[in-house]
Amino acid sequence: MQEHEGKLHPVRFVPPLRPADETTSSEVSCVSAHEAGAFPTR
Repeated sequence: MQEHEGKLHPVRFVPPLRPADETTSSEVSCVSAHEAGAFPTR
């Protein structure tokens, strides 16, 4: 579980872009989801 802006997000929320680097892919996917408006900021 990753803590992002006070919310816990499952690491497997979005399929990893690069299986060799799951951590970076997960972080990028999480940020991308927020930017896309998938999660409310508040």
